[in-house]
Amino acid sequence: MLAVLPFGWKSSPVIYHTLTEAIAMYIRSLGIPMLDWIDDMLGSTEQSCKDLDDEQQFQSALRSMVVTTYVLFKAGYFMGISKCCIIPEKVVIYLGIECNSTHMRFFVPQERVDKYVSLLAECLAKQWVSYAQVEKLVGKLVSLECAVPAGMWYTREQYAALKLSGLLPSSSKIRKQNKFIRVSPEIAEEWNMWLYFLKTNKGSPWKMFHNAFVSADVHSDASGRSFAGVIDFPNGTTKITAGEFDTEMLKQDIQVKEGEALRATLKVVSRGFFF
Repeated sequence: MLAVLPFGWKSSPVIYHTLTEAIAMYIRSLGIPMLDWIDDMLGSTEQSCKDLDDEQQFQSALRSMVVTTYVLFKAGYFMGISKCCIIPEKVVIYLGIECNSTHMRFFVPQERVDKYVSLLAECLAKQWVSYAQVEKLVGKLVSLECAVPAGMWYTREQYAALKLSGLLPSSSKIRKQNKFIRVSPEIAEEWNMWLYFLKTNKGSPWKMFHNAFVSADVHSDASGRSFAGVIDFPNGTTKITAGEFDTEMLKQDIQVKEGEALRATLKVVSRGFFF
């Protein structure tokens, strides 16, 4: 019987992250925002204190840190104090991304900007680049998604070139190093756009989510081929939706069609609030 989790096993990261996510979910239930990725966690001021002044938010963040530390200890976790940020700060580097609570934005740290600009310039100076180098570069660029959201549109040609090369992500390291990909105008355009994104480094705003509570009477029904739904709001407003099922849904049992009818009806409500 194993008393430890062997990190050479391919399933270990998934298992570890699942366990950590369970802890993070409990901490969130206490009103403390918490992000986690395998063994890295990022918490912040309690939800109930987010609109208070700086000093009160600082004290709230300290409470969040104490509660999180206690929960992790009781759950059997060992913390590397030297790697932890014990005193709350407004700017924290988490998973290689600068989380700036003053501007409420994600930024690419300048150190990574300088490193990736150099890599991009090196690749742009060549006519052929190895599979390994393209795979490594596009992986690094994708990791910046939350700070450079538009950048995801400029990775498609690189992924297409990797796919057309005939190799697989599971191919040996030697094969990847000896397989070369031509730097096409389309790939060069993507790299030049990434140079622009990194040099401007404007960051990306945090997404703000709020719960929306809706009171309404919802009715939906389905037949073999079609569905309909009615939503009555307390203010007297009524919304109606109807349609026919697609080919795949026509093959399903009536219970599944009833569920799809309800989903389509509720989607009408979501359009009114989010679109």
